[in-house]
Amino acid sequence: YGLFASIKRPDAIKKVYKLKKRSEEMPLTMIVPRENFSKYAEIPEKVEKLLMNELMGPISIILPKKGERVPDYVTSGLNTVSLADGENAFMKRIMEKIEICGTSANISGMPPPSTLSGAVKQLGPELTLAVDGGPSLYRIGHTVIDLSKKPPKLIRPGPYNTRKLLQLFPELIGEEDGLPDELVKGHSIIDISPEVDIRASSK
Repeated sequence: YGLFASIKRPDAIKKVYKLKKRSEEMPLTMIVPRENFSKYAEIPEKVEKLLMNELMGPISIILPKKGERVPDYVTSGLNTVSLADGENAFMKRIMEKIEICGTSANISGMPPPSTLSGAVKQLGPELTLAVDGGPSLYRIGHTVIDLSKKPPKLIRPGPYNTRKLLQLFPELIGEEDGLPDELVKGHSIIDISPEVDIRASSK
């Protein structure tokens, strides 16, 4: 589940940070149709092609931002922006009407909820609107990859298949503290965490 606000409403974005108890130094993710990613970010030709047929599903992609389109209070003043596509019909309808950004609907440091009741239990009664979409497909946060510089960097492994990322970006590196050996060898987090209840994943 996610916690979202219009990028045109800095007051609403401040509320997102407050509800989540998240530092405003940590940027949010823009949730926009992938065909519109180029409106908000500078996209290398190779990445643009991959967006339409490979980099789809539960993955957030960090790219150099177009400053005139993305407010600094969304990206915490960074010159990059994290982008993700809405994954269901409801989110796609929202994206048609409103430019939104967001983050997972949990208190910072706590596990992301997979049900509306779990999100409300963590975030409390101050939510403006809560929509029940049923149990989420994923019990862990999106995979996050930084393609804003070379070599590309895997910021956070998640439900998107890491083996596939290594095939697309053989030069891919992990965080400075290193990745699990299994991930370095090309396994996805699903392969090494069978206790995670995930009903669908990217191929």
